[in-house]
Amino acid sequence: MSARDLALGMFTRLAGVTADITGTADIEARFGGYLHNPSIDAEIKGRNGGLAGSTFDTLDTVLQVRNGLCDIKSMQVKKTVGERTYQASARGIVPSRAIQVDDPSALNDYEQIRLELSLDNADLSLLPALYKQVDWAMGPTKGNLLITGTAAHPMFNGAVNISDGSVKFKDLRLPVTEMRAQLDFNGTQMTVRDF
Repeated sequence: MSARDLALGMFTRLAGVTADITGTADIEARFGGYLHNPSIDAEIKGRNGGLAGSTFDTLDTVLQVRNGLCDIKSMQVKKTVGERTYQASARGIVPSRAIQVDDPSALNDYEQIRLELSLDNADLSLLPALYKQVDWAMGPTKGNLLITGTAAHPMFNGAVNISDGSVKFKDLRLPVTEMRAQLDFNGTQMTVRDF
C-alpha cells in the first residue's frame, strides 16, 4: 500500500490510542499474514503535526508488526526553532497488550512496552505530550529514557538535563523561566537532583 497526505491521527486510532494527533503523513506498507494476526512492514513520514500542545515539523518512522508486537526500528521527530533544529529519537517494542491493559503488573515483562528514547538534541516542547499538567514548554534537553509498562501507566528510567528552559504549568499563572535542571527518573518517581 502506498498513500499520500493521510491524517496522521488515523494511525494512532487504529492502534487503539485515543490521543488527538494532528498533521499529515505519507505511508509505504506491505501487509501479510491473516486477518486475526496480520504482519505489517511500514515507513511513515509525517509532516506539520502535533500532540497535546507539542508540535513537530517532521516524523520519520520505520516499523514492523508481527504476532501482536510493534517493533519500532527507528522513529525520529524534528522541529526547527529559529536557526536550530531539535530532534528526539526512539526505538523499541510496543506490544498490543500494553495498549489494551492498564495495569503493568497484569502483564509479563515481554508484554510490556520497552522504548528507548534519546533526548540529546531534543527540546522541552515535547513535555506537554508526556505530562498533562503542562500548557507549553521550550528549551534544549540532553538525556536518555527507557519507557516500560503500559500506555495507561508508563514507567520512565534514566536522566534528563535542561540547560535553559521555560515551562508553563496549567495551575500557575506565570511560566517558570531561565530554568536549569537535572532530573533522574526511576519507574514512577522523578528525583530533582539539581534545579
